[in-house]
Amino acid sequence: SVARLAHPRVGAAAAWLPDVGVAVAGGSDTAPGLEVLTPGGSLAAVRAFEPDPVFGAAAVPRGGGQLILLGGYDGATPAPSRALDSTCIADCEPQLLPIGVPARLGGCHAFAASADEALLVGGDADDLIDVGAASSAMIRAFSVRFVAEEIAEIELREPRAGAVPVATPHGLLALLGGAHRDGTAAVTVELFFPGGV
Repeated sequence: SVARLAHPRVGAAAAWLPDVGVAVAGGSDTAPGLEVLTPGGSLAAVRAFEPDPVFGAAAVPRGGGQLILLGGYDGATPAPSRALDSTCIADCEPQLLPIGVPARLGGCHAFAASADEALLVGGDADDLIDVGAASSAMIRAFSVRFVAEEIAEIELREPRAGAVPVATPHGLLALLGGAHRDGTAAVTVELFFPGGV
């Protein structure tokens, strides 16, 4: 079977919300800011949020159908962190959060490390290196604590671009592959855990 979004999007954020479905946000300056695909559905239903052109953000599920958007950017401006209520039907507005990412991060991935903390990994759009015939963004990582409203950067032991974050079966986050600034391959694996790397 095929399931479709109601509107085309580029660089949108998506996450599975328990008891709601797949929520997809951003990535369009004309479409409603959020749409939800319920289990078994074939077409996503839009929510009445204003269009959200943010590219490359990550989405983190929170309780009660809430979706937290972290990272991403709109043109030359880093996107603010914000919360969206996926159950809202009319006159919906995002709630701005005081935990903004201090960089234009694209291709973001976010992982819930606990009920209060998320790990965010993305490529710095203002720090690119040449890798072969293409450019790749240097990876940056952040720990985000929702209750304390704190965000802190986690320094990589081996700075790299183009690496892939992967959740492990043990609840950790592994950063695999990528390239150093001089173009040589990064062959180590870095493991993230709540509060450090």
